[in-house]
Amino acid sequence: MALVDAIRRDGGRPHVVYVSIVGVDRMPRPYYKRKRQAEALVTGSGLPFTIQRATRFHDLVLTGLACAAYAPVMAVPAETSCQPVDVADRLAQIIWSGPADGYGADLGGSQVLDAAELARQVLAAMEVRRSVRRIRLPGRVAAGFRAGHHLAADTPRGKRTWASYLEARLAAGGGEVIGLPYINKQVRIRHR
Repeated sequence: MALVDAIRRDGGRPHVVYVSIVGVDRMPRPYYKRKRQAEALVTGSGLPFTIQRATRFHDLVLTGLACAAYAPVMAVPAETSCQPVDVADRLAQIIWSGPADGYGADLGGSQVLDAAELARQVLAAMEVRRSVRRIRLPGRVAAGFRAGHHLAADTPRGKRTWASYLEARLAAGGGEVIGLPYINKQVRIRHR
């Protein structure tokens, strides 16, 4: 709400662009509920706006999997895929085209990839040897992920592939250090 108030005070020709999450309206997660509330604030603000829902960003997928790599066995949700995306091009397009006063088409990455395969690729990049295990998680949230409610398979897709993203992250100087939130560690991913 503070952002909306600041835009109103500034005047000019505002365009609120809010990035939300694909499936935010179909998945019973507390964080998703807050994202929906933020969407409602934007739509009810009276300001010109565009809401862009996107699948998980590449960096978020990499960081989450790198954090999980510290367990003795790397567990990933069974029957679950991910569609990592780079939203930069789409956001630039939204800014140039002007407010939609509504929702843009959901944006997903160029590929839908199995969670276990993503995990193996991150382990290889970190040069960490771990067994990857698919675990069937209980509950409505896990069921929503298995059903693919977080994917944008039938809508426009970003151009950058997961492999090209990971390669670019690895190519800089022979490796890159990634700070991992929550566990206060840094890991190096290496170019092979």
